[in-house]
Amino acid sequence: MLTPINPNYIYGTWIIFVDRGIIPGGKTKLTEVWTRQGDDSAGIKLGTIKWFGRFRKYSWFPEPGTVYEEVCNQEITNFLRLSNIKHKEAKKCERLNTVTVTA
Repeated sequence: MLTPINPNYIYGTWIIFVDRGIIPGGKTKLTEVWTRQGDDSAGIKLGTIKWFGRFRKYSWFPEPGTVYEEVCNQEITNFLRLSNIKHKEAKKCERLNTVTVTA
């Protein structure tokens, strides 16, 4: 289950999603995924969620040598699904709010 703690931190059962904001020089967000320690602090970096142009969506980039069980995999998948829906809705709103002037 994903629990938003504040705008930059979302807690999963065993992992924490940390929003690092817009990629420098880019247009899309970067989110780091960390292990969740007993005191709810971030432990080991597991990977990054960022835009992957060839897929035209946010994708998961795990750190080398990391292994995941089904709860973490499902929470990462849910986070990706939500990120891609938000991105698509934001682009749709952007298009609807753009006024086209014709001569």
